[in-house]
Amino acid sequence: MIWRALPLLLACLAQASGQAEQPLFSTSPLPQQRCGSPPTAGLELTDAERELLPHLCWPEDDSSAAATANDLPPQRIRSGVPAGVNCTVEQWCEGDTCADVCARGSVQVDRWLSHAIAQQSRLVQTLPLCYANLLGTHNSAITLADGYGALDEYFRGFFEYIKWAVSDFRDAPLHTNNQLLSLTDQLNLGVRSLEIDTHWVGGILRIAHCGGLHVPQLNKLIDAINFVAKLLHRRIRWDTETLGCVPSLSSIPAYDQRLLTDALQEVKAWMDRPENALEFVILYFDDQPNLQAWGVVGNLLADITGVFPREWVFSAEDREAFGAGWPSQQQMLTSGKRLLLVSGTDYGADMQPLIFSRGATLCGWNEPPLRAVNGVPDCHVGGDDPKARPLFDGLLTRVISCELEYGPLNCDFVWRGTNQPVFDEFTLPPVMGCGLNMPSPDLLTPVRAAAAIWTWAPGHPFDPSYGDDAQLGKLVQAASSNHGGEQSSNSSSVGGVGGSGVQAPAANCGVISAADSRWRAVPCSLPALPSACRDRNASLDAPDGGWVVDASLPRGDCPPGTQYDLPRHPRENYLLAAALQRGGHDAAWLPVHGPEWSTDGWPAERQQRQPTDKRRVLRHVGLPAAAGLLAVAALVSGVVLSRRLWLRRQRGGLYQALASE
Repeated sequence: MIWRALPLLLACLAQASGQAEQPLFSTSPLPQQRCGSPPTAGLELTDAERELLPHLCWPEDDSSAAATANDLPPQRIRSGVPAGVNCTVEQWCEGDTCADVCARGSVQVDRWLSHAIAQQSRLVQTLPLCYANLLGTHNSAITLADGYGALDEYFRGFFEYIKWAVSDFRDAPLHTNNQLLSLTDQLNLGVRSLEIDTHWVGGILRIAHCGGLHVPQLNKLIDAINFVAKLLHRRIRWDTETLGCVPSLSSIPAYDQRLLTDALQEVKAWMDRPENALEFVILYFDDQPNLQAWGVVGNLLADITGVFPREWVFSAEDREAFGAGWPSQQQMLTSGKRLLLVSGTDYGADMQPLIFSRGATLCGWNEPPLRAVNGVPDCHVGGDDPKARPLFDGLLTRVISCELEYGPLNCDFVWRGTNQPVFDEFTLPPVMGCGLNMPSPDLLTPVRAAAAIWTWAPGHPFDPSYGDDAQLGKLVQAASSNHGGEQSSNSSSVGGVGGSGVQAPAANCGVISAADSRWRAVPCSLPALPSACRDRNASLDAPDGGWVVDASLPRGDCPPGTQYDLPRHPRENYLLAAALQRGGHDAAWLPVHGPEWSTDGWPAERQQRQPTDKRRVLRHVGLPAAAGLLAVAALVSGVVLSRRLWLRRQRGGLYQALASE
């Protein structure tokens, strides 16, 4: 019944209103509202419900009788299939209210994108974990594909029954799911760091978006209730940690929220597929501190080990066996380890030895806000603060963006607040070029996943064309003229993608373009280009990547002290393109060749020297103390960074900032 649902919605919004010290509700109706009296006859009202009565606007024609199921807002079908996405559409329904969603694992991924994802995964696996690049998602399991947010449009219909303080609040959006696609589809799109919101709901661990409110006065009251219950030998588990769990904050019935074991089994099924046998995954449990107080951390461990083989998990014991420094994913995989488990809450010995706590002990794990991150060419964290640190410095940096909307409240429950900036196809590439460890967007789609690709250009290497790189297109056209337009199974089109441009010889050699740092398949007969040669002694954070480019040498030959090699991470890739631009080169040869286009055996230098800057080690230890400074820097620089992001969106190319180097 509407009457029973409204107090809950109003109570949650009223609490947020009090925190923001901004009025959400009014006792006077909006000009377009014609209000009668709510149908309270025969209902036993609480004091809280009576206090909310003046803020309700019941349509005059409904005021004579109690509300029934027939009075509910009309059925609404929400579309959870992103524009341009091809998938098998199914419906997730609650009663007669449904949402169209992509069936689990059915999202079609372009061949070039799947190939680029797999190759990037292999390349970054050679890096020490603290320098790795792993695409993540924010609140990965709070997805419409599993019903979270499916009733958003239904509940938004209740807004019409409220006397809002501001007229446009009546039409405000309601978006309570962070993701649209299943965990399987996210993994297929290259995600290797999943955030699993884990909470104790109804006597079992479930996926829920809740907890962490800690309202002091309410906690005191409930502490007293808990104490009385304890004296009466009755155990209850209820405090403000659970607000949002029961009821949920994702417009899904609380006990329809997915079991944790179900989500883990989905991940396990993906990892069991033969084509994913070499994949390494981080599972980050965004869990509530009260799991320990309630004595259920053991349940979390039992759920994990009940799904995944114990030998898959890289443990604290394994970490100690590796000695100083974190190993690479490749080293962990070689020893049979495929999973790293991380908890947002440090449960101490209760979670040992399987789960690591985020923070200084795990590569200095830190989570600055996106507004505090400057992408290329600056590549630092801290906005314009003089103490800003490099973005690629051996600290494991995870940056999220959130696009939830609760009517007039943003993701952080700020009255009329904005969620900008967010990760999308415009803002992902600049931070990827800096080597950001774990960019974690909301609403991942194939388009956003493609924006995290730093290797192959769209269509390459299997269906090469050069309409998006004029200079390289001219070189390919010249090669075509010299060879009489000979064609092969991997012939390339000099015109646009799918166009009928001049046919070039077989495109069986790989290059990196100076224009946008993307890899492309080209004829091996292109005019003289430098090769991608890297200083053998260059460290991972070398400011120029250690690249040396010399067009006077044959393809694959390098000056003394350097070696022909592939970039292993997006920062090295970006710096190679920058070196080409400085040298006036259009492209450089890469050690990848058709028709297999394999990167097996590359990069040549699997474990480059890591930095030994003692000051960096001290910064790792002092990370928690720096969090306050970072927050201040983020606030001060927000407007400036938003302006920069807007300017970047206006540029023709994603990497035009290369020119400034």
